[in-house]
Amino acid sequence: MTHRDYPRTPRLDLIETIHGREVADPYRWLEDAASDETIAWSKAQNELFEAERTTWTTHHHWSERVAQLLGGGMVSVPSWRGDRQFFMRRMPGEEMASLFTIDPDGVEHLLINPVALDPSGTTTLDSWQPSKEGNLLAYQLSVGGSEEASLYIMDVATGKNIDGPIDRARYSPVAW
Repeated sequence: MTHRDYPRTPRLDLIETIHGREVADPYRWLEDAASDETIAWSKAQNELFEAERTTWTTHHHWSERVAQLLGGGMVSVPSWRGDRQFFMRRMPGEEMASLFTIDPDGVEHLLINPVALDPSGTTTLDSWQPSKEGNLLAYQLSVGGSEEASLYIMDVATGKNIDGPIDRARYSPVAW
């Protein structure tokens, strides 16, 4: 294995008092993703990784095996609310899971398919929670890979959104 030099990572002498305790935060400068220093450091880290990756001899084998294992699809554990069953399902070959419901009459309905919403694959269903009665669904979507979720409320019977988007809901858990 070749020795590689890691990018220099400066440590700040930053100490804050939070709730009466001193907390060191020597790498706070990395939180500014747009700074020239962070961009240069990230570029150097990527170059280090790429140099190391070129030495991997079993990468192709493991990549194929993971694809085989993930290619089988999945069905989540159901959540029952009122007379409805809610669950996620990803069919073999699909990139992302979709949210479904089975109504009291036994008919299955697709509620949210992230790929149908955005064929580029950069919209994700981050979180969802049906109301206790099962008639409403609160869910969060992140668009364009931003991870800045927006909150929506759906009428489950019609599949129509009745509220939203409510922006910047990423760190807000979905609950009724």
